[in-house]
Amino acid sequence: MKKLMLTAMVALFAVAANAQDLFLGGTVNFWDNSDAKHTSFGIAPEIGYNLSDAWALGMQVAYGYEKADEIKLNSIGVAPYARYSYLIAGPVKLFLDGGFDFVTAKFKGGDSYNAWSIGIHPGVSIALNNKFSLVARIGFLGYQDVDDELASTYAELGKEKGWGLKMSGYNLSFGFYYNF
Repeated sequence: MKKLMLTAMVALFAVAANAQDLFLGGTVNFWDNSDAKHTSFGIAPEIGYNLSDAWALGMQVAYGYEKADEIKLNSIGVAPYARYSYLIAGPVKLFLDGGFDFVTAKFKGGDSYNAWSIGIHPGVSIALNNKFSLVARIGFLGYQDVDDELASTYAELGKEKGWGLKMSGYNLSFGFYYNF
C-alpha cells in the first residue's frame, strides 16, 4: 500500500512539474421554466493533461439537480476520457472524447438508480490565447444503460437504455478551459 501511495505522489508531482500541459475547466448550466414548474442545474468541473498535440487524458465530475412538479432528482457522476484531436487548424481543434460515464441519482423520497455509458463524444476546441479555450461537445455515439425503468423513460435525464448516435441539442455542452 505504501508503494502505491508513493507511486501516486511521484506521478502527481511529475504532472505538476510539467503543468503547462495541464488544463482545468468545465461546464455549468441552469434552466428554469416557471410555467411548467421545471428547474434544472448542473455543474461539471473537468481536469485534463495534454500528452501531445493530438492526445489528452481527462476526467469530468458532475453534479445535477432536476425538479419537475413534485419530482426532485439529485445526481453525481464521473466521466474519464481519452481525447484524440484529429484535425488541428490554427487555434481550432476537432476532437473525439472516448470514455466511460457513470452516474448515480436519487429521486427525493424515492428510488435511486445508476446509469452508465461507453462511447465517443465529438467536439471542438477554440484557443482564444495561450491560456484560455472554449470547448463544445455535441452528440454521442455508443451504448448506455440505466438500471431503473422509470429513470430510463424520464426524458430530461437523457439517459435511456440503448445504443446509437445522438446528435441533438440535448447532447450539446459548452465549456471553458484554463491551460497551465
